[in-house]
Amino acid sequence: MTSMLTGYFVVLIAVLVAVLVKRRRDELRYFKKLGIPGPEPNFFWGHYDKFQENHIHWLEKWAEDYGDFYGIFLGTKPLLVSTDVEFAQYALVMNFSNFVNRAPLLVLQMSNPNIEGFLSLVSGEKWKKLRSLMTPAFTTRNMKEMLPLILRGAEDFIVNLKKQRGPFDIVPLVTSLSIDNMGRTVFGIDVGAQAQKENSSIRDTITKVAESSMTGSLDLLVNSFSTLGYGFKGVFFYLSKLGIIKRPDDDLCAMLKNIIGSRKRAEKSNNLLQRLIDASEDNSTSTTPALSEGELVGNSVGSYFVGVDTTSILLSYLFFCLGQNQDVQDRLREEINRYARDELEYYTVSKLQYLDSVINEVLRLYPPATGFNTRQAAEEFKFRGTTFPAGLNILFAVSSIQRDERHWDEPLEFRPERFEARTNNRLAFQPFGDGPRNCVGMRLALMSTKFVVARALQKFRFRSYGNVERIPLTVLSKPGRVLVSVEPINDDDLGAYRAV
Repeated sequence: MTSMLTGYFVVLIAVLVAVLVKRRRDELRYFKKLGIPGPEPNFFWGHYDKFQENHIHWLEKWAEDYGDFYGIFLGTKPLLVSTDVEFAQYALVMNFSNFVNRAPLLVLQMSNPNIEGFLSLVSGEKWKKLRSLMTPAFTTRNMKEMLPLILRGAEDFIVNLKKQRGPFDIVPLVTSLSIDNMGRTVFGIDVGAQAQKENSSIRDTITKVAESSMTGSLDLLVNSFSTLGYGFKGVFFYLSKLGIIKRPDDDLCAMLKNIIGSRKRAEKSNNLLQRLIDASEDNSTSTTPALSEGELVGNSVGSYFVGVDTTSILLSYLFFCLGQNQDVQDRLREEINRYARDELEYYTVSKLQYLDSVINEVLRLYPPATGFNTRQAAEEFKFRGTTFPAGLNILFAVSSIQRDERHWDEPLEFRPERFEARTNNRLAFQPFGDGPRNCVGMRLALMSTKFVVARALQKFRFRSYGNVERIPLTVLSKPGRVLVSVEPINDDDLGAYRAV
């Protein structure tokens, strides 16, 4: 009897395995049924192992091999990758109502209770509510009021540059600068990362958070097996909330949550957190619900992390490119001194058109977010005669689009002048996304970058050494070491430089 039951059990297991194998193979034929080309998926990982290894390299290679539309699988989750700018315009702008939500691809990140309700991760009505509450925080008036906070960070950055001798890696310096600027503009706190205060360990924590995301065997496993992954999502969320699972950002987020609590009780100040609190309280009696505690914390913490990453990446590549192109640096310095020799003011810097072109060219060659511009189709749609099903996940490969020779002459060359009389499709340049769901903090990131660069070029000449490696982390493209040297521009600064 026992041997018979064992036999039945073995047969049952064999049948179950056969059914699961067949189901998985059918799922991995998704794009073949639609007639969409793409690389052959691995039975276990789909293409997630390659995406995790180096999404920038593989997205560019697959675009060369398969063209503007190709299908890949993150596990068994189908992901349509597009480098077609007309399709980007169709989905991100013209038919946005069908593509409101981002593709839910980062299972472990979405299970983090520290960023519960973060604008970039929520969908549907939650996103609409949060976007309507957060957008007013980035008006011109509010940007002008935040400017003194940015300038304080820029001056501390100048002090640190004066201490440097010979070629040095500028990445840690601009990371500390971004941590300070975001601390002041988001939370109204003086982190002191540039002054090497004790709580400057925040810089190390942020680095650990970035390096621990989308890496390792656990991430590979839960993202490669959808049912397992989404089951684990809820488990991870509650285990993290109970403190059973420790995350790299737990201690930092605990500190930031205390700041949020104290800010609610304190006198009003000029920062993003205060504006979110005000928006929540002012909106509490309107038809749109106020922010919950989780949404307030999640969006403050999420905005801080994203802001630090975006501005530090952009500044690192900017100083690298300026150091490599002395003619561009000279022309930019001349423009800055022509309009803003005495004092940097909001409207003065906004007139610096060549500075805009330089920043845009850096963003074109080195977009910070290389794997995050995703959407999910709410309903079935048709594009160029092909019908796509509801629920399809889509990724717009920003780096491939922005280095495409069909849209840009000599796309690998650093030529800011191309933005002075640009005539190509608007969606050929989308470092912050496009349409109603573009990056809500774009204006703050650009303003911070402009003032830091303008102030630094008034004081120093930058020279770069060697090349810079693009390191893929999560959905970002970070620089490796960026070796530069600085030379004071005028005699007063030279004396101060020698005295340090």
